[in-house]
Amino acid sequence: MPESTVQNQALQNTGKLTLGLLASLFLVAAGVLVSFFEVSRAQNTVLELFEQGEKTTFLLGRTGQHISRIQLELREAIIAETLPDEDILALERRLDKRLAELYLLLSPNESALFQEVTPTLNALRASFRSVLASIELRDYAAAYQELNNQVGRTSHVLAVLSELSDRNRSEIEAVLQAADERLSLVQTIEILGGVIVGTLVIIIWLLVIRTIRRQQRQLSEYIGRMETINRDLDAFAGRVAHDIKNILTPVAVAPDTLRNFGDRPAIVQMLADKIEQSSKRAMTLLDGLLAFSRAGQPVAVGPVETGSLVEEIKAVIEELEPLAEKVGARIETDLPARCEVRCSSALLHVIVINLLSNALKYMQDCPTRVVTLSARKEAEGNCLLSCEDTGPGIPPEAIRRIYEPFYRVPGTSAAGTGIGLTTVQRVVQSHGGRIEVTSTQGRGTRFDVYLPVRK
Repeated sequence: MPESTVQNQALQNTGKLTLGLLASLFLVAAGVLVSFFEVSRAQNTVLELFEQGEKTTFLLGRTGQHISRIQLELREAIIAETLPDEDILALERRLDKRLAELYLLLSPNESALFQEVTPTLNALRASFRSVLASIELRDYAAAYQELNNQVGRTSHVLAVLSELSDRNRSEIEAVLQAADERLSLVQTIEILGGVIVGTLVIIIWLLVIRTIRRQQRQLSEYIGRMETINRDLDAFAGRVAHDIKNILTPVAVAPDTLRNFGDRPAIVQMLADKIEQSSKRAMTLLDGLLAFSRAGQPVAVGPVETGSLVEEIKAVIEELEPLAEKVGARIETDLPARCEVRCSSALLHVIVINLLSNALKYMQDCPTRVVTLSARKEAEGNCLLSCEDTGPGIPPEAIRRIYEPFYRVPGTSAAGTGIGLTTVQRVVQSHGGRIEVTSTQGRGTRFDVYLPVRK
């Protein structure tokens, strides 16, 4: 995994941690605000209700007191045969004020009942003024008679006032019960909200912890891969240096030999052959290293080079025909008319020539020597290149190591640089493809290469 990718994932995970924390705080704050709002609203409703109920009860009581006081003052005045001690008209004005305040506080249900008793109340008050007029005329008998006639009206008015008081108390109790139920609901919601918020917070932090652990695991894997790559690079450099040293050793001793045996053509010819052979081996190794280096380069952004897999297979077969004749192998093909893939012709050539040359080199001692190259388009948008041989096969313990640079299967004597399959794998993977291998010892090996088709 590239370092930039690891850094990007680290930034993304940090963003997830921040979002998780903010979400947790938001949920907690939302729960607190909802709870505070509902409790405050319930408290305000109860306080307003108590104030209104207290004032209504007070006014109902004062109304009844005013009526009783007026009647009492009038009765005492009749008995004493004198004018009332208090101003009856002033008491009536105070009664008017109480009734006006009371009317504003009554609920619609209470107002309807109050309006029903209003005519009786008006008649009662008119009767009070009539009794007062009779007392002022010293007609105490008529005043007494009129006062006794008020008993029914007074009882009715007081009964209505008592019923209004009961209704007011019932409505207060109903509102209090509704408020209590709402508070209970709020408490239930708070509990459920707390459970939900707690669960969500736990889930968020579990995700956060899992993200942190995944990030740590990715970093550990990345560090492990870097360490492995560094070790492989050290081994790679050592192997390359060793191979180049072996190749150049005959060249290094040739000048002294030529100086000492310049008059002996046979020795000079032998040295020339060795130098030529070493030079060819050096060129082969350098070509392999160059292909290996180019295979690891990422595909450039923009239009991707494409190549004809069928044409490259035919070109490689023609190029390796001498090797096939040398080992006595037969090359068979099963190719479509065309198969264009998203890979340059040069790199396609590297893939095919490495697979085919390996198959030919390793089967020279086998009784049956056939290599089959086939290609076909797959439904998922890939082109499948298969190289199947009847060679000795690969031991199971060596399958997982065949793509390692310079790895050679123990007991192998065929010539090669040891980086052919490594190069093939790098080319295929850098172009978004994959390579698979199946092998049975004594029966042969099959390599399947999947490359994206040209769109």
